[in-house]
Amino acid sequence: MLLDEPGLTQPSKLRTVSQRPTGMGRFKRTVFGCTLAAALLFTSGCGSVKIGRILSDPSRFNNRNVTVKGTVNRSVGAIVAGVYEVRDETGSIYVLSSGSTPRKGAEVKVDGRVNSGVTFMGKSFGTILRENDHRVTRSAPPQYKP
Repeated sequence: MLLDEPGLTQPSKLRTVSQRPTGMGRFKRTVFGCTLAAALLFTSGCGSVKIGRILSDPSRFNNRNVTVKGTVNRSVGAIVAGVYEVRDETGSIYVLSSGSTPRKGAEVKVDGRVNSGVTFMGKSFGTILRENDHRVTRSAPPQYKP
């Protein structure tokens, strides 16, 4: 290394490869590590919410996006919208869809926004889920009517 470069004339400003950063460098690494750990914990908690939990405290979830998983118990489709009921082991909730509705018996994963006091086709519903998207995880078995 050349010692006649500006800023490198004093031996105290030279740093060997084996030296570890201290002070601010260590602080930045610690903050980055803590932020990364918090982000991983936050995203791992983004799974589905049990329907019973939503129904037991609807004000907590009102106007929040949630994901629920369950089986379609009832399904009514209209030309531009539809309503279907999703049931899991803790309860059931109606889902208001702006598109197609899954068949009765299908297992679904629904992303949507929780709302209270909705009227659809003249029927009043308490706490509902306004669907953003749904995915059928297992299709309903075919139903034959003799």
